[in-house]
Amino acid sequence: MQKDEKEPLPEADLVSESIPEPTSQEATPGEEQSAPTQPVPRIKLPNGADPLVATARGYLSQEDLPHALHAYGHLIRRGKSVREILPDLAQLAKRYPREPQVWQTLGDALTLAGQADHAAQSYERARRLAQSETAPADLSQ
Repeated sequence: MQKDEKEPLPEADLVSESIPEPTSQEATPGEEQSAPTQPVPRIKLPNGADPLVATARGYLSQEDLPHALHAYGHLIRRGKSVREILPDLAQLAKRYPREPQVWQTLGDALTLAGQADHAAQSYERARRLAQSETAPADLSQ
């Protein structure tokens, strides 16, 4: 696993905290699921910082994009730490330029930050990428 040199995420001071991973398996009746929990690196933040920022950055350090975006989405919906996570989301857009959900999340954060023009560009990018992903499936029907 090679890190992107432009990625500004600090790797020092990582602390491990267990967070249950969602599973895609469904348990059959009477059968217990025994999905192991994987520790998520938590990055220490200054006092007063939202711990969910550390969780999101921990997922990014593991290159777990879906969980990182989920954590960032929670912050955005709560209107918390938006200015703090904008640089993270901008880096994600550079790192994953073909992922519509990255652009959608960036647009949501930019909207809350009052940057409507940039948000509109992000939303448009997300829409075009999502369309291009579904276009081949529509043609095959």
